[in-house]
Amino acid sequence: MNEADRELLECLQEECAEVIQAVSKALRHGLDSYHPDNPAMDNHESINREIGHVIAMCHFLQDRSIYDVDMTDHYLQQKKQSLGQYLHHSDIVDGKVRPRKKDG
Repeated sequence: MNEADRELLECLQEECAEVIQAVSKALRHGLDSYHPDNPAMDNHESINREIGHVIAMCHFLQDRSIYDVDMTDHYLQQKKQSLGQYLHHSDIVDGKVRPRKKDG
């Protein structure tokens, strides 16, 4: 692996960690909550920003032939088919996640 590819992978790793951090804050404080130093950006927007950063890194990795859209699509389809068995409060209906209707 060359240094340029390593650097891009390190950036991807960092961006993924930032997604984890944004999700953790939303779980602890709610999607509508925000950091007092930045009330203009709530946790919902923060998650979207960080996911956007990951997608940007994927574009750069695609340019370097590290990220392969066709290969990833195969695994994306697998995950969409298998996720439902792990969800306790949602169902997958027509390829979309829907809150599970409560019994009774």
